[in-house]
Amino acid sequence: MFNYEFENPGIVLAQLSSSVAFPRVLQEAAHLKLGHYVSDGPKSLGQIAEHYGFNENVLSMFLDILVANNILEESENFYYPTMMSDSLDLIDQLFFGIESWQCWSQLDKCLVSGKPVFNEIFGMSFYSYLKQHPNKNGNWQQWNSITTEEWFSQISQLLDLSGTERICDVGGGNGVLLRLIALEYPTVECTVFDLPDENDYLDPNVSKIDGDMFVSIPPGFDIYILSRVFCNWNDAEMKIVLANLKKAMNDDAKLVVIDGILPERDDPERGNYVANNLNLFLMFGAKLRQLGEFHELMNAVDFKITAEQELKTLSDLRWKVLIADCC
Repeated sequence: MFNYEFENPGIVLAQLSSSVAFPRVLQEAAHLKLGHYVSDGPKSLGQIAEHYGFNENVLSMFLDILVANNILEESENFYYPTMMSDSLDLIDQLFFGIESWQCWSQLDKCLVSGKPVFNEIFGMSFYSYLKQHPNKNGNWQQWNSITTEEWFSQISQLLDLSGTERICDVGGGNGVLLRLIALEYPTVECTVFDLPDENDYLDPNVSKIDGDMFVSIPPGFDIYILSRVFCNWNDAEMKIVLANLKKAMNDDAKLVVIDGILPERDDPERGNYVANNLNLFLMFGAKLRQLGEFHELMNAVDFKITAEQELKTLSDLRWKVLIADCC
């Protein structure tokens, strides 16, 4: 953090502006699958340059940035893998990758139009793009799986599942969240409801129903889960999903929402969220919401939040579990 009181403002701004360099290098390294290339043994500068067809002088400067940030190790002009380089593939996905950078390059258009730019740049929606690019979809699913396991491992302890027989995770991807629940509650029937995906890999204790939550949602479950769904869709889209949930839910069914909560403007932690919030809009036309916005949006479709619990995670974001009844 810069000390604005004692540093020249122009210098501070220049330093802030130049901070884009490392993320850009990091994303390019991920896109090149550099971590995979060096994983089977150290490589010289010449070997890396020949492998990718790069200029050695520029490549040396590029690799210096990775070494300075502990992504690679360098000794006697050879470059070695690290735990960080082994995970580079994970960030070669749409939300953080080259596609995201292209969206940020169109920020000026977004500021004028008030519309997300992903569709305009790529001629299709985020999820349609994933469907047409299996490698990107695989990385996206892997990211969601790893972060679900890392961030939401305690979800079973937060939910009261006594008497619960059937749970449906709407938009639940490859069912990692339900797998965590099934480990603690093996007698509960756990079902993912999501779009068809030929690359699905589900735990044996998790089943799947193919479908589109914007069309209809299967009835008859005791608990419905929306995990990291709100943050990927705008208010109008979420009202459609909630309306379909209302049609599907029995009188005694519960809705569980797991999502990031945008702090209020006077909250000192708000700064950790603002860049992610704009990235969500550029990519999806979506946003993070303050807690009051969740209440307002859900009330508009006759849902009432009856309980709120903080989900302690290793993420920089503040996550909450919201329990709601259908009025």
